[in-house]
Amino acid sequence: MNQALFIEYAHVGIIQFGHFTGGVPIAFHLTLLPSFPRLLHDTASALTPYFIKETPRDRILTTRNTIALGAVLATLTDIPLLYPHGDPLDYTAAFAIEGTADVGNPVVLLTDVYTDGHVENEISNRASRVGLPPHHTVAVINANPKSSVEALFQLTEGLTWLVEAEVITLTMQAAIQTWQAGLSAS
Repeated sequence: MNQALFIEYAHVGIIQFGHFTGGVPIAFHLTLLPSFPRLLHDTASALTPYFIKETPRDRILTTRNTIALGAVLATLTDIPLLYPHGDPLDYTAAFAIEGTADVGNPVVLLTDVYTDGHVENEISNRASRVGLPPHHTVAVINANPKSSVEALFQLTEGLTWLVEAEVITLTMQAAIQTWQAGLSAS
């Protein structure tokens, strides 16, 4: 099922290929998932095993790009949802995370595409400032082959599926793998 889901992302334009800003050969638009309700539901369903409750008080914390996906996941798992709110200033850190949680609630961070960890570190720091540090991160797609972040899809494997399905060429796969090598180096 995951292979078909990943290939469908490419068919509907959630994953795109070409020459994007900075010469990047691939673009991810998982924010488009709500435009494809079945894909949104299938993605949330596939992610549910990653969010098995460790305690009755677990929380899902999303990045801005995964709020809609996190809401569906919360509905499927009955795990409460937390999400970022606005661009907080230092003096408004208490309002940087929206949702109900007590300080110290276990939190799992949901992100869309893990590349260099910058976005995930930013939201983790914001949550930590209000007493809700994530204990681990789950990504929909891990684009960084050197990262050990849990993910529904490893991009390296997804590229193989896309070549086999004749969605991309070996040349495009090689260009994306070169870009990935640059992520690993940083």
